[in-house]
Amino acid sequence: MSVQELSALHSRYVDLSGRFKAAWTYHQFLQGLQNLSVDLDLGKTRIDFQVVYGALKDVSQNLTAGTAEKSGMQLEFVARQLALQIEQLVAVDARITPSLLRQFFERVKNQDDKVLAQMVRFFLYTTRDGRWSHDRIDKVDYLVTKLAEEPQTPSGPVAQRDRAMLRDLYAGFWALALPPGETADPEEIVRRRQEVVALRTEVAAAGSLEELHQRGLVRRHRDLKHQLGPLFFEPELLLAVVDANLTLKAAVQRSYRLEEEQLASDYQQIFEMEGRVASDPALDQELAELRTTVDQFERRQRQDDVKLDELMAIRRQVRNLLPRLTGQGQSPDPLAAGTGPTAGDTPAADGDATAATASLAARDELLGPYFARIIEALEGAGEALPPKSVTVLPEVFPLRLEAREVVAYRRLAGNGPMDSEVERFLLEAAALRSKINEEAEAIMGLLDESAVTRDAPVFGKARQTTRLADSFVQRFQHFMDLAIQDGSFGEAQALQLLRMRLIRDYSGLWLLVNRPTS
Repeated sequence: MSVQELSALHSRYVDLSGRFKAAWTYHQFLQGLQNLSVDLDLGKTRIDFQVVYGALKDVSQNLTAGTAEKSGMQLEFVARQLALQIEQLVAVDARITPSLLRQFFERVKNQDDKVLAQMVRFFLYTTRDGRWSHDRIDKVDYLVTKLAEEPQTPSGPVAQRDRAMLRDLYAGFWALALPPGETADPEEIVRRRQEVVALRTEVAAAGSLEELHQRGLVRRHRDLKHQLGPLFFEPELLLAVVDANLTLKAAVQRSYRLEEEQLASDYQQIFEMEGRVASDPALDQELAELRTTVDQFERRQRQDDVKLDELMAIRRQVRNLLPRLTGQGQSPDPLAAGTGPTAGDTPAADGDATAATASLAARDELLGPYFARIIEALEGAGEALPPKSVTVLPEVFPLRLEAREVVAYRRLAGNGPMDSEVERFLLEAAALRSKINEEAEAIMGLLDESAVTRDAPVFGKARQTTRLADSFVQRFQHFMDLAIQDGSFGEAQALQLLRMRLIRDYSGLWLLVNRPTS
């Protein structure tokens, strides 16, 4: 046998070994999924990987010119067996939704990057015709993004791994992605990458879940990925897609918990008021539908599988029902209500601070009174004094504000350019500290049995406050990261100071609420 023929045999061995590893990994995934979801029926697969593994091992140890004919026959056997095995796996995969795959890997704690990479290769090996279904794109999209994430603490931001390492990994995927004999159009790659980068910029600028939903950014991003086909795996384009994915994930994490908690508070309020209003068949039907929707929502919460569209659907129901039950003309929706200037708002005419801060004070009932107290105190402080001096004025000092928070108020009340999301957030965080300290004092002042049993109303409020504080700590980290990326190290230091002040007060309240009862 010639050197060229032996080299071709070796290449075939490498290819079949790669397919075997990918198929075996996917089979292990199916077994793990079946164990985690006892109600999931994936059917039976008759796969004997040991036979294929034994044949491949024999070839690897004896692939020489003298045994080439035997090795060739063994590889033919391996190819046939592997094709049958992969056919069975692909049939089962058709019943695995992207949501199931995501739920499985979210439950696996010590994630192995090699497993994720082999899962991607399984989909690449079994989609060689270039026809990528939407479900398959969604699955590999989750896997390649998971590969790109740095391990993080629950309160830490989403971070991306070294791009050079990712580029090398994605280059290997790209080599498998293109159908044989096809090449990619460089101009189309550049155009598609520009589309992804532009959408990522929109996502980064979105200030809330409501804005993400109204502008259809999640749907548009997903639709764009579905259109890529094999181009999805081009390394530079894939890096841009993953950048956008992580940006979107950070944006959702930044707003989701606060929105979720407020929504739960609103629909609990509806259920509490349900028995106090006169019977109305139409209203009763809507309340029954809301209960069904909430049951499904809370079930998906426990599975960590809530989708943005579902969250918005419940919100629409809540916004429609609350004013009818309370007799008000408008639902007290904390995101729909004015919460201060947003990007693109028209500044208050003639520097009218009262107009600019009136919308700031319209905060949800958790922070509203504390927020209004801060705004009222700062409105009377004037503009002449330096921010540090304002913090020690008799009407401001009890609020324990920092100079950076005075600056935030002045920026929002003025006409100059600024990031309204950051400035508004800093004042909300100051209001949250006031709420935390008030509730901590109330708990420490309890001298009756409720201080031990924790059945006083203040404990329920405090638990809700600590959940809110946890989401604020995460948002602080996000804004600090942005400041560092922009080279604004002084701003990052000021944000770190405010973050640590919040953590100190928040941890004190948390200990009061959660300390052992005996």
